[in-house]
Amino acid sequence: MKSVDSKKYKTPIKMVEIRKLQSDVDGDEEADAGVMLSLDSGIYNYSQFELSRTSKGKTILYMSMEGQSEEEKRRTLQWGIRVLTSIGGEERGKQGRKQEEVEELMKELEKSVKEQDQCVRQCAKTLEQMRATRESLYTRLMDYREGRLEKSGELSGVLSGEMSVVLSGGSKKCKWENTEGKKCGYKPSAGKDTCKRHSGDE
Repeated sequence: MKSVDSKKYKTPIKMVEIRKLQSDVDGDEEADAGVMLSLDSGIYNYSQFELSRTSKGKTILYMSMEGQSEEEKRRTLQWGIRVLTSIGGEERGKQGRKQEEVEELMKELEKSVKEQDQCVRQCAKTLEQMRATRESLYTRLMDYREGRLEKSGELSGVLSGEMSVVLSGGSKKCKWENTEGKKCGYKPSAGKDTCKRHSGDE
């Protein structure tokens, strides 16, 4: 027989409630285990799924269903019952070992959930960055189509005939080169393909 204490609080279940359940389970000769079930909040000093023992060695399962859907709550309750049934089915001397196995499994599951949550947060951050980049590129495109490049500050000089190599991070160079193919490398004059020294402006 199992003693179940179900709570529907908006705030975490306090230690006084936990101690009362432990006392009730120890005081009931027919109860071999207990369940602290919190439907809408956490449980003080306990994780979402955790096992402990009373002073008389009886198992208590603490389960918080905070943030779960009705279907998830149903499955969680079924899982909890199976856990207690599994532990209770062992001989008294083997129950401790069975409980340790369950606790180890729950720790691994909790770690896995945290890692998945971290991955989801990172993916969400990356997605947000991609959206921001897309919006920026779209704005640049519209500025280009509508002749507002000088206002955007991204592609200066396009309206005067100087196309900067924005995507590659480069800049336009003087197109002059000598007979050996050596190029000038200086910035061209406004509206021209060559610099001042090679355009005859000096």
